[in-house]
Amino acid sequence: MRKIFVLLLAFSLASPAFANPLDEARALRKEAARLEANGDIKGAAQAFEKALQIQPGHRSYWLNLAVYSAQMGDMDKAKYWLQQFAGAGLYFAPAPLASALGITLDDPKFGPVLRAIGDNARPMGTAEVYTQVPMQDLLVEGITYDAASKCLFFSTVVGRNILAGKKGGKFSPFTDQQPALRSLFSMVVDQKQNLLWVTSGTLAQTPLQDGEKPASGLFAFDLNSKKIIHAYDMGDEATMLGDLTLGPDGWLYASDGQGAAIYRFSSNGDKWSKVDMGDTLSSPQGIVIKDGVLYVANYSTGIVRKDLNGGQARLLPAPPNTSLIGVDGLIGDGDTLIGIQNGANPKRIVRIDLNQKRDAINAVSALLQGHEAMEEPTQGVIIDNHLVFIANAQWQSFPENGKTPETARNPVQILSLVLR
Repeated sequence: MRKIFVLLLAFSLASPAFANPLDEARALRKEAARLEANGDIKGAAQAFEKALQIQPGHRSYWLNLAVYSAQMGDMDKAKYWLQQFAGAGLYFAPAPLASALGITLDDPKFGPVLRAIGDNARPMGTAEVYTQVPMQDLLVEGITYDAASKCLFFSTVVGRNILAGKKGGKFSPFTDQQPALRSLFSMVVDQKQNLLWVTSGTLAQTPLQDGEKPASGLFAFDLNSKKIIHAYDMGDEATMLGDLTLGPDGWLYASDGQGAAIYRFSSNGDKWSKVDMGDTLSSPQGIVIKDGVLYVANYSTGIVRKDLNGGQARLLPAPPNTSLIGVDGLIGDGDTLIGIQNGANPKRIVRIDLNQKRDAINAVSALLQGHEAMEEPTQGVIIDNHLVFIANAQWQSFPENGKTPETARNPVQILSLVLR
């Protein structure tokens, strides 16, 4: 009965034992499988409920708990778990779900919640095409904007370069200093110093040249000369610097998604340190700095908060019928956060409203989902009260082995969403 959920259980990122906060959840999933195999459905359900406390809003935990409850004859509890799933705006095909629960689609008790889950796949919100990047073979990942020159910048993974240009115009390589660059991920403009910062790593999609070794680093380019002004070579310290942001104090913060860490860099290129995040991170992605507080989109659990003036990092509590697992890009918008959630079904742009103390999440609401161009949204930037973001990064079209993809590579669509 539960076979339809086997793939969902693999949603969490794999990692070495005892290396991150997902270890206990992983152990609980294994224990649930063992207990189920031995016929102890109640014990398996209890294990999943404990795992849900570690990864709140995990779509497959909710679905498995619904099925377990139905198997134990507790249809009220089964309905409760489905209501959590539906309330979070998540989608799963109603027909196989009903079959797994041992009911029909028109079951009077479950019909409304099954329809609500089905309705969650419907398009929501409107967005316009802002521009497009017609170069299909570069794997565009990141975006930023220089308000002074009104220039857009796009980082490329396979292209080993930054593309630059203006809306409606042509985009061309920004620099000729490619030997220092590898897979490029995230960028930010420091207008005070006239610098463009970019994170660099090494992925299989970016073949190395003869004599090159894998490396991860942070580079600053002068916006006028296009030359590298500062460079941080992380050596063996960081595995893969990814998302990047600039704090109001001029320091930069970069996430290491593979190394489960956050690093802090001075803007003059001579100091860096590791931010103490405790054991809260497993796959950190987007970062926002607001009033001395660091917010990190931890892909496997939700939004982590860290007061940079002291205190421990912790996962922000959220209402029970919300899910922030799978948030990649994270952007500050006044007193709220905007999340680009590509690890959920449906993929969507969400507004994350914080409470007055900003130590908890009050509500999560979808701003955009179901747009025909939004195949794989990644990163975005706010321009004139619009979220301008990459809608189709197309990672699936760039196999690690370098083979020709099964799906065609299309021009990268950049969408614009009105925020207020």
